[in-house]
Amino acid sequence: MANKVNPQFYKSAYKNFELLCISLLVDAYKSAVKNNQYDCDWKENSFTNHLISFIHSNPTTTKNKLFVKPQVEPENDNLPVENTDDDPDKQPRIDIWYGNWSGKRNEFFIEAKNICDKDWVKNDGSKVSASQLKRRYITTGIENYITKKYPKGCLAGYVLNSNTIDCINGINKLLIKYGREKELLVNFKVLDNFSNTFLSKHNQEIKSIELKHVFLEF
Repeated sequence: MANKVNPQFYKSAYKNFELLCISLLVDAYKSAVKNNQYDCDWKENSFTNHLISFIHSNPTTTKNKLFVKPQVEPENDNLPVENTDDDPDKQPRIDIWYGNWSGKRNEFFIEAKNICDKDWVKNDGSKVSASQLKRRYITTGIENYITKKYPKGCLAGYVLNSNTIDCINGINKLLIKYGREKELLVNFKVLDNFSNTFLSKHNQEIKSIELKHVFLEF
């Protein structure tokens, strides 16, 4: 007969892994800001690749035997059959994947979105719509976790030419407009040395989902 393990142990182990992954993201962000080689005109994938380069060079990544990859198609066993698609090109891809194997398989996923609270113009003349980015944060960020297109993980907001609080207020105004007052983002401290982390709760038929949000100001 297989040995039984206290489920609380797994919960604690996952929480520790989650904390490690978020901490590495924040450390990478701080290194990127110090390095100052990014461009606010970048697309999300460019920011993500830049941050992952710092995660790879962090000794903590090697110490914990982590694999970190961008643009991964999650192997999501919890995805309802009706939400799958036979076309591999249309399967959802998530921005950052962490994985390791230390007695059991550990995975953590981060979906990243560019976000701002005011319209601005890139150097090539293209316009950036703040309202469009905030809607997209909800429809292809929050919603992809709620509908389980993405498995367990968190959201990261790359804040461009704005500040975090204004972006949070803008997202919350949209949620209120959509009649989702109970799903607002509220400040929730994840790391002792970083304050721009938030939590939203989403009630589902089976169980509620708690989703963490990490906002990185570039």
